[in-house]
Amino acid sequence: MKKKTRILLEFLLSVAVILIVAYLLIPTKNSTSVSSFIMHRRLLKLLVIIIVSFAIPISTISFQTVAQNRFLTPGVLGIESLFVFIQSGLYYFESLIGVKVEQSALIYAVTITIQIMLLLLLMNASKGMLLSNFKVLLLLTMAFSMLLRNASTFLQVLMDPNEFDKLQSSLYPSFQKMNAQPLLIFGALILFGILMMVLFRLRHMLDALHLGVDGARMLGINTKRLSNVVIVIVIIMTSLSTILVGPLQFLGFMIANLTYQLTKEYKHGVLWLFSAVLGLVIVLAAQLIVERIFLLTIPISVFIEGIGGVLYLILLVKGEKKSGAA
Repeated sequence: MKKKTRILLEFLLSVAVILIVAYLLIPTKNSTSVSSFIMHRRLLKLLVIIIVSFAIPISTISFQTVAQNRFLTPGVLGIESLFVFIQSGLYYFESLIGVKVEQSALIYAVTITIQIMLLLLLMNASKGMLLSNFKVLLLLTMAFSMLLRNASTFLQVLMDPNEFDKLQSSLYPSFQKMNAQPLLIFGALILFGILMMVLFRLRHMLDALHLGVDGARMLGINTKRLSNVVIVIVIIMTSLSTILVGPLQFLGFMIANLTYQLTKEYKHGVLWLFSAVLGLVIVLAAQLIVERIFLLTIPISVFIEGIGGVLYLILLVKGEKKSGAA
């Protein structure tokens, strides 16, 4: 790890600790102290924030390495569109299911299982395309996403207005929705830990992919097998974070590219650690602003996607200038 990276990481860790203490101990405007009930809910929410702020940038960096493209995110696999479609279907058939969608851990478990199974089937159908012809895979997933969006719109048109209103509120990214699901939060934490152990063992092979696919093959790495394993992990991590808070399209892109710009590192162990801490700082700061200043009147996605969209345009213009100069 470079000296500059170490200094930045220590600074971010200090900021993260300050934000965590402020988030847990500072009371709201309507109270003078933090009760045990409020502390319990804040700790559960903090766990969700940690899982999401770690999982999204780590999965994005891993996906970009395998895809050999820093402008793409796991969102191109259609995970968010699939989540919206499943939620639309569940709310549409809620009366037939007989279970409240927004309050059932079973429904969340079924949703993430369906997401992972369908995306793995799509991946199996497009086997070998990721490294041999990534453009074909991208077109396939874009068509898949468009199909799901149209199907979601069809279900939403037929939906009862009350169910549609509940659906729209559930689709906005929010860290509030998991307060009543402690078992699901701890299950997600365990699953994320297992995935990280697998991914950590692959870090040196992912480092070699910075040399290009051919360079990694010359070093004896089975790039197809590596890409398949990493994509499976990315799908599960992204599905997990989407289930916990909802779609956050630009968060992974924003944190990953900020990490590349600030560290100039190639080792994935360093990139993952830096992006995780940076993600925690950004998400915690945004959540504090949304909760304590705006009193939850606006969704957290307003800050994250607004900043991420501006960063995306800046990087596009910067890349265009570099290609023009060359």
